[in-house]
Amino acid sequence: MGASEIPPEIIEAILDATKPDSLNLDVGTLASASLINIPWHIISRRMLLGTVYIRPETVLRFVDLFALPKVTLPDFVRALVIQRKQQPDTGHVDCEILDQLAPVTTKLPHLRTLRLYNIDWSARSPLRTTLCDLIMA
Repeated sequence: MGASEIPPEIIEAILDATKPDSLNLDVGTLASASLINIPWHIISRRMLLGTVYIRPETVLRFVDLFALPKVTLPDFVRALVIQRKQQPDTGHVDCEILDQLAPVTTKLPHLRTLRLYNIDWSARSPLRTTLCDLIMA
């Protein structure tokens, strides 16, 4: 039985067994496994990109990915986590970050979870109808 004949459930079990613990992925192993063939590539990418973590300083780079002509990220993202450090970060306004992400979320067809941690809602503009407004509703 060649690598292309292994059922997807078995590939997933093999890759799942490479996790050092239940919360972390072995990124190097998954990246290497994605080079085996298309089934391994798809399952590895789904595991690697299933949850994307964004910090205020990385929002624009994440949004810029969607301007690339051959971006495949949207096919794999199931959860988006926006996380600010515990300490106040005065260089980024939270609702502006959410405004920048709002158009991108419509391009993520498999997005099922949006987690927000340490977000400051006090800087919210009362005149805008945005993702920030939808969350507050």
